[in-house]
Amino acid sequence: MPEVRQSSFALLGDLTKATFQHVRPFIGDFMPILGQNLNPEFISVCNNATWAIGEISIKMGESNSGSGISQGQEMKPFIQLVLTQLVQIINRPNTPKTLLENTGARRCETFATTKRRTRHSAACAQ
Repeated sequence: MPEVRQSSFALLGDLTKATFQHVRPFIGDFMPILGQNLNPEFISVCNNATWAIGEISIKMGESNSGSGISQGQEMKPFIQLVLTQLVQIINRPNTPKTLLENTGARRCETFATTKRRTRHSAACAQ
């Protein structure tokens, strides 16, 4: 049922933002489900799944900051799961603006944050 998935992914994104410590142990369960729902035929479901992936990615980067864990290492197993589909969504003709914002803008924001932190970590390590 698309309506249930849409609401569930919105809730997951909100929970990630507000109480990531409770969501984090289940990332391995959530990411495959989110990845399976990156289907632009169901715009609202896809949009919320994309948003939740972005929120999880951001929080994973924040939670690893200063922990000695390489930026993105915990998300690495899920990159191929979502990246191909996100690129297809971005390149798809007539993709709604809101979906493009969650795919492109979120990925760019996450990349910029990770890149900035990686540079900072590398500079501190020298």
